[in-house]
Amino acid sequence: MEYKQALIDKDPYKSGSSNKSENNWPCDWIACPDASEAPFVTAYFKRFKLDAHTKSRIHVTADERYELYLDGEKIGRGSECGDAKNWFYETYDLDLEAGEHCFAAKVWSLGDLAYKNQLTVHPGFLLSPQQRSHATGFGTGTSEWVSKIIGGHRFQKADFAFGIGATETIDAHAYDPEFVFGKGTPWKTADTLCKASSLSDSSHILKPRLLPPMINNRLKTGCVRFVANLPFDPSADPSDLDAASIKIDRTDDLPNEHNNWNILTGDRSVEIAPNCCKRVIIDLQDYYCAYLQLTTSQGDGSTIKINWSESLYSDNTSEGSEHFRYSKGNRDEIDDKYFQLSIGSTFRPNGASDFVFEPLWWRSGKFIEILVKTEQEPLVIKELKLLETRYPLDISSTFSSSDPRLQEIASIAHKTLQCCCHETFVDCPFYEQLMYAGDARLTALANYVTTNDDRLVRKAITMFDASRNGGGLTYACYPYRGVHRIPSFSLVWIAMVHDFAHWKTDLCFVEDRLPGVRQVIEYFLERKNNDGLIEPCDKREWGNFNFIDWVPTWDKYGIPDTGTEANSIFNWQFVLTLRLYAELEMIFNNQSIAQSALCEAEKLAGCLTDTFWVEEKGLFADDIEKTSFSEHAQCYAVLSNYLDPQKLAKVKEGLFTNNDLARATMYFSHYLFECCHKLGRSDIIFERLQPWFDLQENGFKTIYENPLPTRSDCHGWGTHILYHFFATFLGIRPASPGFKSLTITPQLGPLSFAEGQITHPAGIISVNLKKGADSLTAEINLPEPLKGTFAHLGTTHPIKGKTVLTHTNAGWQCS
Repeated sequence: MEYKQALIDKDPYKSGSSNKSENNWPCDWIACPDASEAPFVTAYFKRFKLDAHTKSRIHVTADERYELYLDGEKIGRGSECGDAKNWFYETYDLDLEAGEHCFAAKVWSLGDLAYKNQLTVHPGFLLSPQQRSHATGFGTGTSEWVSKIIGGHRFQKADFAFGIGATETIDAHAYDPEFVFGKGTPWKTADTLCKASSLSDSSHILKPRLLPPMINNRLKTGCVRFVANLPFDPSADPSDLDAASIKIDRTDDLPNEHNNWNILTGDRSVEIAPNCCKRVIIDLQDYYCAYLQLTTSQGDGSTIKINWSESLYSDNTSEGSEHFRYSKGNRDEIDDKYFQLSIGSTFRPNGASDFVFEPLWWRSGKFIEILVKTEQEPLVIKELKLLETRYPLDISSTFSSSDPRLQEIASIAHKTLQCCCHETFVDCPFYEQLMYAGDARLTALANYVTTNDDRLVRKAITMFDASRNGGGLTYACYPYRGVHRIPSFSLVWIAMVHDFAHWKTDLCFVEDRLPGVRQVIEYFLERKNNDGLIEPCDKREWGNFNFIDWVPTWDKYGIPDTGTEANSIFNWQFVLTLRLYAELEMIFNNQSIAQSALCEAEKLAGCLTDTFWVEEKGLFADDIEKTSFSEHAQCYAVLSNYLDPQKLAKVKEGLFTNNDLARATMYFSHYLFECCHKLGRSDIIFERLQPWFDLQENGFKTIYENPLPTRSDCHGWGTHILYHFFATFLGIRPASPGFKSLTITPQLGPLSFAEGQITHPAGIISVNLKKGADSLTAEINLPEPLKGTFAHLGTTHPIKGKTVLTHTNAGWQCS
């Protein structure tokens, strides 16, 4: 038996001549008759016989998710995260010998306890062979499948984390591992639900998976940092096994047992005596996202809890409502700290040998806590595996400079980017695992300068477009269970489309997004007040809040206190977005639409100047009363390109010298850095990089979310610094749609040397810059047929192929 997952790009059952309104899928969705109310975990099984060696292609999906087994071996999981209009299926190519074979699928539906990014229409399973002759042999609905509930699973909401679903308990006494071979408790014939279909009127509109399989590599890492005995209470409920409120006291440590618990790095088992309670803390020494696999023997009646955490807490936060604001200190330190706000799984062995526990979903973090309580029988932990999971991101760019701290930042940023790339971009892998537009745009920019693989970016843009559901606003995060809208993020989505149009070559993809972009623009234009400004809409209409940035002095929704009146920040963002939108329309020669957008931008910019400009400060206020000022309003005003030279000069001075402005944090720093690039002040970027420079010293392996103290230790939006390494310091930016030309406008700031390579559809772009006291040498290599200009010190030079430019007091020399 051989198998591999394949990527296809069209409906497998439609030929070029097929009637577009005709459904050609041969198989049906099926469901377990005993699965009535979520949450539940079900099994589906089919035994079949082949008379000869056979190659078969199958298409598989489930609602909500599945694991697929062939002849007892797990061969894949899915379905890729999507929505009802984009219900993805996986494609597998099988090479099967003659004889008897069997398919089994574990399918679960968690209802309200599911991850927030996991949508559902109705529970079910689908396996549809490509060859119609195989459909009658082992397709769902066209051949008889059996199903049953898999017992032993219990789910409980994780009360401190917003998006990551439930904690899971697996009780081996009720779990049936032999379902993969069709054994165990009685099975029932699966119910046939409805015909599978890719047509727009179907409940699940089937589409081929967009992304390659996530990586699935075993991690052999980790260092045992702490082993201790916990008080043993034989009468205590096993579900109460918890050490979150117990401080890690070094005097309790049992260093002689550390090596016994070194079970992640190799083939080592550990035996725990009867009537014993243990606590073990393992430092993974880096940040990882991973599935867990635990194998035990004996230990009937025992309980094992395995918890994940990004870092340990300096305070016992169990009583605090704002727990995520509590200090965690240096992320490498554990002494005198608490393993608080962790999330994980509980396992209850039944005494069987080599019983394998596998939670349904992956977790993330830097530390693992193992809590074990045994009863009358000793417990053997035969093996504990971590299987790293993430998008197979190929880091093909390189950057180096005269400041070694930037290399440290690049390494941490790449790790963060990897941990925030899965079946979608995710804001943070520990707390939410949701794809927000504001986060996704910055992660996409990092993606552009890291790899030539744009599949995650395409999916992000496509899914946000789908989230509009025919209306004007995109969801703030999507896929998402419920309604979640942040108006500024709808504008960010348009910026994402604009970014793609310039960094990538597929302008047909961009053109397909224009109807949605227009609807977003129209939505806001229809909501101008009598003064020509857009006011904050009622939360009941928006569905949520008008987030701008996590400024500590702003309210808990990331908004300055401007009441119900219009604020300048959002309105300037809309002016900027109107300009970007007009540029998109001009790509496709829609000149009249573009001009209309530019007229609206000019009118709104005039209203903003009349309403919010404060001459004596040389700044735009956030509010109509002119009591609040921020970097955010100045940044969007500068980036809009609608300031006259006098006001631009005043804003430039005030933005970089006024210490009373609300300051941009990790997220909005991207827009501040874009202002620095536009205004020729890359020196300011280096001044504001201190949070990134301090990461390694404070034990961070990834980039955090907010100004310290912070909630999330791994947040994708901070990776935008990678973009600025290439687009600002080296100055590499597209100069035309489709990246058909480029400009190189370097701003080295305090650097004396910087070089880098990024991928372009035509090949590798290479830039090497050396700065002396009175000189600059730039060595540039462009792939054919790419051309562009090099701009520095007020002069421009055409570049193509290999170009060497040198500037001294005598002027420029080109070779």
